[in-house]
Amino acid sequence: MAAVFNNPTMLSRSWYAVAKTSQIRKGKAKSVQFFDYKIALFRRQNGELSALYAYCPHMGADLGLGQVAGDSLLCPYHKWAFNENGHCARMAKKGLPESATKTHSFPVVEKYGFVWIFNGESALYPFPSPPWNADEHFVVSFPANKVGCHPHVIGTNNPDFEHLQTLHGFPFETEPAQTSDASYRLSYRYKIRMRATNLLERAFMIFAGNVFTFDITQHGANNISMDISAARYRLRTLITLTPTPEGHTIARFFLFIPKGGRLASLTRWNLLKLPLIVASILKVQMQDLLIYNNIRFKLPDHEPTMVRHAKMIESLGAFHPSDRSRTTGTLTPSLRDASSPVFSGL
Repeated sequence: MAAVFNNPTMLSRSWYAVAKTSQIRKGKAKSVQFFDYKIALFRRQNGELSALYAYCPHMGADLGLGQVAGDSLLCPYHKWAFNENGHCARMAKKGLPESATKTHSFPVVEKYGFVWIFNGESALYPFPSPPWNADEHFVVSFPANKVGCHPHVIGTNNPDFEHLQTLHGFPFETEPAQTSDASYRLSYRYKIRMRATNLLERAFMIFAGNVFTFDITQHGANNISMDISAARYRLRTLITLTPTPEGHTIARFFLFIPKGGRLASLTRWNLLKLPLIVASILKVQMQDLLIYNNIRFKLPDHEPTMVRHAKMIESLGAFHPSDRSRTTGTLTPSLRDASSPVFSGL
C-alpha cells in the first residue's frame, strides 16, 4: 500500500478550498481545476451548492459546461441529468449499471467566502473550526501563493519546536507541549520571548509585548489554525494548503480581525494595527519559505512529535474519485489517545 504522507500522487482525505463563493451563481454551473481533475460546482434552486466529479460517467464530458435545470445539472453532451448526490435522474437509455450513471458527489460547505469540499466518500470529520468564534471577526483572505514542497511537509513546521530557536531565534519561556483530542486533529502550545533585531521589531514589541503564547492546531492533513497572543496583541489565522500534482503547495491565508464593540474602536485599533500584524507574519514566513522552497524532506524517526504528525495523516488515508489505487486508509482509533508513547520524548 502506497504511503500518503508527502506523496504527490496521493490526495489526503481532508477539507480543501476550491473556489470563491462569488464565482458560483444561483442556477449556474462552473468547473474548477482541483489536483489532477475537475470538480463541477452548481447551485440548486434553493441556493445550496453541490460539488460533483466533473467528468460525466457516460462519455466523459465536462459537467461544469452544462446547464442547471431545477435541482439537477445537465450534461452538455447528451443532457443526462445529475442530482446533488451524483445520481443520474434522467437519461435516454434504460437499464444501465450504476457505474455508468453515477458520478462522485463531494461533501461541500461555504465558509469565509470560499467553497470547500471534503476529498472523500463522506466527511470523516467536521469542517475545521478554530477555537474562537468566527462570527465575532472580520475575515480577510490573502492571495494564494505557491510553495515548493508538499503540504504535509509544511505541516511539520508546527511540531518542529527546535526550529523556532535555531531558525527564528525565539527562546522558549515554557516547555512546548503537544496534545491531541481527536484522531484528525493535533494541537500544540508554546510560549516564546521575542528578541528585537531592528527598529521595526522594537516598535512592534513596544506595541505588542515581547512574550507570545502560540496555540496551534492542525486540522486533518492540510488546515492549520493559529491563535497567537501577547500582552497587547492577538493574531488569529487559518492557513489552508492544497497540494499540486507536482508535489508543491498552493497556500491561502485567512486573517481574523476582531470586530470590536463600536465602529470607532474598530477603525482606531483593529485596522490600524493590521500593517504591524502582517509585517510580523511576513518576516517569519519568509524565513520558512526559503527552507521549504529548497527542501528535499526526510522524516526524522527520532523526532516523536513529527512522527505522530505523519501517522495522523497516514490514518486519514487518501481518496481519488476515479482511481481506486489512490484510495486508501481509515482513521485509526488509537490516535485518540493523548497518552500514546510517542509523547514520551517531549
